[in-house]
Amino acid sequence: MELLKWFKAELSKKNAKLYISFPGLQSSTVKKSMKSLNYIEKKLLENNFVLLGTPQKYSIPDSLIFNTVYHLSKKGVDYRTALLIEDLKKQGL
Repeated sequence: MELLKWFKAELSKKNAKLYISFPGLQSSTVKKSMKSLNYIEKKLLENNFVLLGTPQKYSIPDSLIFNTVYHLSKKGVDYRTALLIEDLKKQGL
């Protein structure tokens, strides 16, 4: 967290902003990891990071995963990209 806060401060010096998005993870893995994911989300929010979406939102259907819990198929990439575009637009970007 300290490194992320330092990085955010460095970006701020350059008039840049930091937006954090959750990775696209296999939905069955997200279900098993919700306690950890919620903790991470809570800590990021407590430290005033701007989050794009939630861990639940970036939970990718198992059918769109290629060969690991975070390796998306082409359809999975397109799905996650659409989610990210939606969240960027909500930020006015």
